[in-house]
Amino acid sequence: MDTELVSLVINLVTALSAVAGVVLATVLGSRAIAIASETVERASLDYAAGRADLITQSRVALFEAMAELKAAMHVFWKEDPRKLLDADPGSSRAKELIQQRNAAEVETHRAMYRLQGAAERLREVLPSAEIMERERSWKPGAGHGTIQGVRAPIGVDMPAALELVRLYERGAMALYLSLVVDNRYADPKQDPDVFMKDFLTELHLYDADEGQASWLPRVQAWLAKQLSVISDQCTPEIIAINFVESFLDRELAEAVHAVTDSVLSESRAGVVVRS
Repeated sequence: MDTELVSLVINLVTALSAVAGVVLATVLGSRAIAIASETVERASLDYAAGRADLITQSRVALFEAMAELKAAMHVFWKEDPRKLLDADPGSSRAKELIQQRNAAEVETHRAMYRLQGAAERLREVLPSAEIMERERSWKPGAGHGTIQGVRAPIGVDMPAALELVRLYERGAMALYLSLVVDNRYADPKQDPDVFMKDFLTELHLYDADEGQASWLPRVQAWLAKQLSVISDQCTPEIIAINFVESFLDRELAEAVHAVTDSVLSESRAGVVVRS
């Protein structure tokens, strides 16, 4: 074979190999970038899902702290020892109740501090439920798209959720004040307007910022409904316990579920199934 022809063939093969190498490197590089991009996205979604679990645990811990507080205050629901003493100055039952109340007030303060700590923890972990956001053209599995930052879960009003946690904490204080502190609130049956004003003031809704103010109309409406039925159940302590159990517990559970459900839904949607 002619030497020049051999050289030409060799050069052609070399050139083709170089081109093939470049193409292969480009394909592999693109594939590596896509896999790396999906890995980062998956890691972000896994992290968000983990935070959702932590948020749920924090919400449960707050509810448990409220249960401990209510248990600590249980004795204050019993008869008033002062009335027993007025009826019978030597009443052993009254003396027993006084001792129980003194011990319960100490435990109530401990339980209140635990509840405040649990509320602070939930306020800290709630904003961590963030989703890494890519450009609008990105789709799971496509491997493209640049990271635009992070955002709150879809459909979640995070400032309102955070203020609800603070309202929950103040609701616990309202319950404490209605049960343990003498004559903190006006009689709802005699002065419903005064009671409502005092109750809302204790919840810090009148001096609220924009986020807290969003809860004022809803709490006012709830209170107005409670005060519209004048009965023996219309007392400060019963309204306060109903506010915790019928309003705050439900609203906070729904708010936290809105956060965690949105995060978990997006995490599941980001899973790429490969054959």
